Amino acid sequence: MNSFGNNVVTEKIGDGIELYIEGIPQAAITPAAQTAATLALLASMQDGISMGASFTAGIIGSMGNATLKIGNSYYKIKYAFRAMRAMTALEIYSQAIEYRKLRGQTDKD
Repeated sequence: MNSFGNNVVTEKIGDGIELYIEGIPQAAITPAAQTAATLALLASMQDGISMGASFTAGIIGSMGNATLKIGNSYYKIKYAFRAMRAMTALEIYSQAIEYRKLRGQTDKD
């Protein structure tokens, strides 16, 4: 991903989806902070994907900018979701929900 610099955090969301985040210093990226950032960005992604959409391998939607609060600090970040293979919106939603379940952000049922 040429648009990102060297300080990029990658989080695997599910089978075939990754999240790239740039702009959070390595010292601030604890596992808990990385998961919290990922969950916040997943919520924004789910609001912006049309349910009937299909995606080829590559960036899902477009790169986004956000401000995240970690502890008492705010960071301006750049992020993108990347499909590792062709996927439908339903697959993306399903994997995002499963990721959130595994981290206690949704009901288990």
